[in-house]
Amino acid sequence: RIQPTLLSVPVFVFFESRASVLTKQFGSSIGWRAVYSATKANGWQNLGGPADFGVFRWIQGNPLKDPVAVYGIQNAAGAYFGRPAISPDDLANPGFTSFMKAILASSANLGLGSYGLDDLRLFRHSFGDGGVFMEKDVLDHLADASKWDDPLRVTYPEYVAWLDYPVAIWMGDEFSAEEKNIALEFSRYVRTAPMQDLAVKMGFRPVNEDVLPSKVADSPFVRWQNVGVVPDITSMQGM
Repeated sequence: RIQPTLLSVPVFVFFESRASVLTKQFGSSIGWRAVYSATKANGWQNLGGPADFGVFRWIQGNPLKDPVAVYGIQNAAGAYFGRPAISPDDLANPGFTSFMKAILASSANLGLGSYGLDDLRLFRHSFGDGGVFMEKDVLDHLADASKWDDPLRVTYPEYVAWLDYPVAIWMGDEFSAEEKNIALEFSRYVRTAPMQDLAVKMGFRPVNEDVLPSKVADSPFVRWQNVGVVPDITSMQGM
């Protein structure tokens, strides 16, 4: 038996200097279609930014190695088709594959694997202008990033795909009924409000619907609203 205990979502992260140009060009909600347009613009000067920014460079891991990249492609398909329900046939659609290839082609580091905010911290602008990262990883680094010369801004794609962190309980015959009940009780315990409050403070989103990140004391989702973090996204369109 597998049950989710914690949640997170892929989010976009841009350097503030790049985000300010993109929001003037595309509006405050920078989604996958804006990213695609930026990759096809042939230089930041065509987006209203300075020419010395060079060409737009996207950061996304290799989908064969990075689960965040896979979820990102799912999000991108939702944006491309304008709906949250995506099928395997949609992912193979020639129009969508062309759309996604254009975005991935702008990533100079695609083949290397998975990426986190540590890579962005180390390499800054030479690594890329913005990319898709797991929200939990982003929240862990925003305090440090707020001190950078060019800090980070967070935006959310048109649709969000939930990445859950499950607890798996093996119900095999080799375990007694008492042991199974203890495991089930632990699974219920980690989903109680006090434990979910703790998870929120650590940067995860809760599975317990009675817990809202906006209402949790010392919530990083509230602390970083000024850089674009959205505390409660239950009303956003999920996939």
